[in-house]
Amino acid sequence: MKQMKNYIDKIENKNVKHNVRLFPLYYMFAEDFLFFYAIEFIFLTQIKGFSYSQVLLLDSMIPLFCVLFNIPSTLFVERVGKRRALVIGNFFMCICLELLMVSQSFAGVIIAFLFNAL
Repeated sequence: MKQMKNYIDKIENKNVKHNVRLFPLYYMFAEDFLFFYAIEFIFLTQIKGFSYSQVLLLDSMIPLFCVLFNIPSTLFVERVGKRRALVIGNFFMCICLELLMVSQSFAGVIIAFLFNAL
């Protein structure tokens, strides 16, 4: 931690200093996939009423969709630019979360995870 403070003190730009201070907090929440998967598993089993095998099947579809959409999404980002693609990606994430909250069927959650992969 002392090395981090020394590093921050050497930085001239105030925005960079602010971002460097926020990074450990962001990293703590963003990289904790174990917490995310535990909450997702509880949500899908308790709230949505899916069985354990259905939840595992759904969780296996996320990487499958990511692999399938990797090349088309990369081409899309190159075509429209990173900034617009980031906005569109956040829009798709909102659609994913809304579909997760609203859908009661297995197919609806699959479609939500499809938007998550996009």
